[in-house]
Amino acid sequence: MNTNFKFIHCADLHLDAPFNGINISNQKFLQILRKSTFLAFDKIIKTAISQKVDFMLISGDIFNSSEKSLYAQLSFLKQMVVLKKNNIPCFLIHGNHDPLNGWEIETNFPQNVHRFSSNVSCETIIKNGEALVNIIGYSYPKREVTKNISLDISKIARMQNNEAFTIGLLHCNVGKNTTTENYAPCSLADLNDSTVDYWALGHVHTMNILQHETPAIVYPGNPQGLHINDNTKKGFYIVNVHNNKPEFDFIKTAQFRWFNVTMIIDDSSIQDLIETLKLKMYSESFDIPGIFRFHIEGQTNLHNELRKNVKEIEKILREETDEEQCFLESILINTKPLISMEELSDRHDFIGIFLKKMNELSYEKESVTFVSDLLSDFSAINLLNILPKRGEKLNWESVIEEAKMFGLDYLMENEHET
Repeated sequence: MNTNFKFIHCADLHLDAPFNGINISNQKFLQILRKSTFLAFDKIIKTAISQKVDFMLISGDIFNSSEKSLYAQLSFLKQMVVLKKNNIPCFLIHGNHDPLNGWEIETNFPQNVHRFSSNVSCETIIKNGEALVNIIGYSYPKREVTKNISLDISKIARMQNNEAFTIGLLHCNVGKNTTTENYAPCSLADLNDSTVDYWALGHVHTMNILQHETPAIVYPGNPQGLHINDNTKKGFYIVNVHNNKPEFDFIKTAQFRWFNVTMIIDDSSIQDLIETLKLKMYSESFDIPGIFRFHIEGQTNLHNELRKNVKEIEKILREETDEEQCFLESILINTKPLISMEELSDRHDFIGIFLKKMNELSYEKESVTFVSDLLSDFSAINLLNILPKRGEKLNWESVIEEAKMFGLDYLMENEHET
């Protein structure tokens, strides 16, 4: 059957995400964060109306937590009512962040909304008396789903006795993607071995069209980045289907962007560094507010000065930039002194012994004890600098390296004391 229709495919709204781990004192920027997921979804709804789409798909993780906030649930319900007033059906599933066994208010969705249960099932859109689209979906009953649900969706797809365009609505991990939890895992081969025409996927936060057709396999990503490493393009797809072939139009929705920037420093002054960082912040956030984390690297004679004064540098940079447009989250100093580490390690004194020992450290329990003892004399602020930021995993190798630099700085400063 030749089909011509238009729909929106979005996923991973994460409404009311708390953005934990970000210390922001500027109240206006804080409000940008708090409202961002709702405003991003509002843009999706307004686009659905202005583009007069035939229906909308949401591929899981509508809410950020199984304990869905009352505000998030009521806000979502209002948007569904808006769709109803504009005669736009919405088909949705729940994912690992908002499984069906989480807390919900007692309410009824308007008739235009179909929420799939934890039993794989099919809904068919009828137009002019004929089946236009089959939508087959599945909602997570609990957070961790390890079964390959795509096989069940494919089984239901083969059972349909019409020639309608078939969509599989699934929150899953295709091909053991290591950037996300391996829930509802499946392979490209699983998705291709099916009569499904379009796999409307969610769970992976990076927009990615794995295949454009026969079948199309699509991750729209999330509409708003949630942490410092969630910094790719954010939005959703408008999909135009002509004679069973989909065409894609990606619409951006992010209310702000995260920037995780590495800069190599030379032997210029700290003031030059501040000006360079300031210019980078303004150039990147000219069209949308940004949150910045800078990693300063390189071998420089400013090494000691940077490590001692990084908090002061952060304070100055915040005072000299418009925090409603570009907010500095942190500056991480990963520089090295100009003096050769190899030469220091060859010294026959305590500094040489210390560096040799640090270089011999492994990832075993003895290393943990050694570094823990070494860091016990340092301030809480310095210790916090080596802990992972939101969106990052603890890198034990970097902890050892930072401990080595802490120790070396201390020993070099007190080398000539009696």
